[in-house]
Amino acid sequence: MAEIGEFDTVVTDFKGLRDDLGEKFVPGDYFFRINNFNYDDIIGANKILFPSIVLDQSTTSDVDGIFEFIFRDPNDINRSEEITVIGGKIFRNWLGTIQEIYSGLTPGNKISFSILNDRLFMTNGVDFPLIYDGTTVWEMGSAKAEDKAETGLLTGTFFYEITYLSGVESRPGTKSNVITVSGKRITLDVPIGYAGTTARKVYRTIAGGSSPKLVATIADNTTTEFIDNVADASLGATIIAVNDEHPKPRFIEVNSEKIVGCVVEKTPTQIFVGEADLEFWNNDNAASNVSGVGNDNTPLVGMDQDYNQLVVGSGKQIYLVDVSGSLASITQTTANIGVKDGYSMVNIPDNEDFRGGIMFVSVLNDIRVFSGNIATPLSTSLDNLRTDNWAQVIRGSLVFDLEQGSNIYAEFFDYKYHLMIGEKFYVFDIRGSKWTNYRIMTENFDLMPNVFGIVGGELYVGQQGASIIERFYQDVQYRGENVIASLETPNLQTSEEVKFFKELHIYYNNASKNKIDVTITVESQIDNQIEIQIEIDGGSFDPKFFSTDDFETSEDQEDYKVITLTNMEDGSNLSSVLKRGILVIAGIGLLVDVYPIRRRFHD
Repeated sequence: MAEIGEFDTVVTDFKGLRDDLGEKFVPGDYFFRINNFNYDDIIGANKILFPSIVLDQSTTSDVDGIFEFIFRDPNDINRSEEITVIGGKIFRNWLGTIQEIYSGLTPGNKISFSILNDRLFMTNGVDFPLIYDGTTVWEMGSAKAEDKAETGLLTGTFFYEITYLSGVESRPGTKSNVITVSGKRITLDVPIGYAGTTARKVYRTIAGGSSPKLVATIADNTTTEFIDNVADASLGATIIAVNDEHPKPRFIEVNSEKIVGCVVEKTPTQIFVGEADLEFWNNDNAASNVSGVGNDNTPLVGMDQDYNQLVVGSGKQIYLVDVSGSLASITQTTANIGVKDGYSMVNIPDNEDFRGGIMFVSVLNDIRVFSGNIATPLSTSLDNLRTDNWAQVIRGSLVFDLEQGSNIYAEFFDYKYHLMIGEKFYVFDIRGSKWTNYRIMTENFDLMPNVFGIVGGELYVGQQGASIIERFYQDVQYRGENVIASLETPNLQTSEEVKFFKELHIYYNNASKNKIDVTITVESQIDNQIEIQIEIDGGSFDPKFFSTDDFETSEDQEDYKVITLTNMEDGSNLSSVLKRGILVIAGIGLLVDVYPIRRRFHD
C-alpha cells in the first residue's frame, strides 16, 4: 500500500459554470470544527463578516449592558435611544453624541432591561433597580425629583425617599435622583403604593445631607404629584431604618403590564410580581415561591417569555408562571432538567422543521430548547412540553468550553442563536439546525465578549475589560487584520481499508474580488500541508465562450476552480492512498466546500 508523500498542487483557473446548484456538496452535518464560517444555505459555507468598533471609551471597564430604549416622550413623540452600561455608568446615544446619564452602579454585573409605561427598568442583582424615562434616572420605589423653575425656599443639593403606610411604615431604602436647585420649589413624581397602602410619607435630606427627614405625609394612595417647598429648618423627624428592603433581582421582565423580577440573592427561590402598572415591588405582596418545593429547592437561575407566560428555570426544574391574574400561578413542568446560566435563555421562533421555544444551556452542559403548546389554554398542553437536546454534534468542545468559560450570554439575531462562552461563540442557525463556531482573533487583537444587544436591527457585542462596543457582521477583517477560518470534515467512510482523493473542488461566489490564502491539511499531516493562493476576480465567466442559455444558472452565480493534489515523488495525480481521510481547509473570505473523489482499490 502506498505511503502518503509530499504534495504539490495544480490549480485550474476556470472550469465553467456549475449546473447542479449544490447537489454534490457535502452537507453541513458532515463538518465539524467549523470556525468563523456560517453554514446556513444550500450553496456552501460563507466566511463570516467580523465586528467593527463603534464605541471605544479607552478604559479597562466591562460593557455590562446594551439596549435600545423605544418610548413616547411627554410630548407624545416617538423616541429611540441607545443605552449602554460601562464601568458602573449609564450612557445614552452612544452611536452618536454619547452622554452619561447616571453613575454609581457596581461594575462587572450584567444589566437586564425591560420597558413599562414608556419607562426603562434596569437591574443587575447587586444594586437597587433603576427607572429611566428619557430625562432622569432614579431607583425603583422612590420618587422622581424635578426642577420646574418655580420660585421657592430650597437651595442646595437634595435627594428623597418614600415610605409606605399600611398599618406599619415600610421603608424600601431606595432613593430619588439627586437634584440641585437655587431658590426653587421641587416637584416630585410619587409612585402609587402596593395594595393596602393608606398613606405615603415623603422624606428629604437637608442641603448636602445624607439622612432624609420628614417633609410631609400624603394621606392617600392616589396622588402622584407633590410639590416640596419646605425649608431645611422646618423638616420633621429622621426617616426610620430600612425594614422592607426593595428586592434586587438579576433579571427583569414585563408581562401582563406587570414588572416581574427573579434571581434575588436574599430570596433565591422567589419571583417578584408587581401589581398592574405598579413600578416597584413589596416583599410581602409581590413575592411568590417558585422552586422552594420538595423535589427542587434550588435557587432560580433565570427567566424568559414564551407566548403569554414566563418560563423560569432553577437548578433542577423549569416552571411556567402566569401573572395575568391577581396572584401568580406557578406550574412545575415535566422538563425535569435545570438551567445552567440564565443569560443563555433566549426565545427562538419556529422555522420549518425546527420547533422554537426557549433555548438555553442546561445543567448537563448541553444546549436545549424548551417548547410545547404553551399558548393552548388546556391542562393537557403540559404533556407536550419538551426539552430537546440540540447540541450533540458539538458536545465534545462544548463541555470543555463550558467548564473553562466564566462568561455566558446569548442573543437571537438573523435566524441564529448566538451563544458566547468565554472568548468563543457557538452559533446555531434555525434554518438548517446547524452549528458553527466563531473565534475572532488576529495576530494583535483578541475579541473578549461580555454582552450582546440589538439596536436598530443590528447585533452589537460589548467587550470585557476594554469598554468597547462593536457592530457584528461588518468587515472581512477584524481591526484591519486577517482572521483564520477553517472547515474540517470527519473521517469519510468510503471504505474500511482505503480512501482516495483525486481533487479538491472549491466553488465560490463570484460577487467580489479577493485573494485567498488557503491551507489544506490531509490526514492531519501538518508537515505536508498544501498552501496555495486563489484569486477571486469577480467571476471568470466569459460570454464569448459560454452562453448563459446553455446553463441552468446565470453568470453572476457560481464559478469553480479545481485543486489537484499531486505527489512530488512520482508526479502522479492519483497517488495518495489515505487511511481515514480528513481534509482541513483554512482561508480568507471564502465560500467553500469539499468534494472528495472516491475510488475503489483492488489487490
